[in-house]
Amino acid sequence: MNRTSMRLWAGLFVIVVFSGGLAGGFAVRPWFDPEPPRGFRGRGGPPPSSARRTERLLDRLDADLELSDDQRGRLREVFAAGRQRFRELNAGVREQFEAERARMNADIAAILTAEQMEIFESRIVRMRRDRRDRFGPRGPDGGRGPRGDRPGRSQR
Repeated sequence: MNRTSMRLWAGLFVIVVFSGGLAGGFAVRPWFDPEPPRGFRGRGGPPPSSARRTERLLDRLDADLELSDDQRGRLREVFAAGRQRFRELNAGVREQFEAERARMNADIAAILTAEQMEIFESRIVRMRRDRRDRFGPRGPDGGRGPRGDRPGRSQR
């Protein structure tokens, strides 16, 4: 064998070994790491409910801090109250954001002609669609928009 073909075979061998290791890693990962990384939705299904997330957090805290039943209950109440305050805060921020967006669109409409405005709006729609295609239907933040809910769903 000449030197070039030897290098080719060595490169091919490295690629095959790497691919096999990668495939093997994906195959055995569920046994070693049953919990997917935060934001990973590869296994499908909806994200865990807030009550389920709270219980998982409490379980992790309990493992480290050895919480009493009273402490778990009080922490559960604190988390629920905080979650509600954050929802209210996010709703207010969302309203301010929408008002500012409407004001900016009115300012833009005052500058552009009707024809230009039509093109501008179609470009904005296309940019949003491209972003959705690039990041998926939930966007880069996992679908937890300013209100913490998924786009297209009404606030509970």
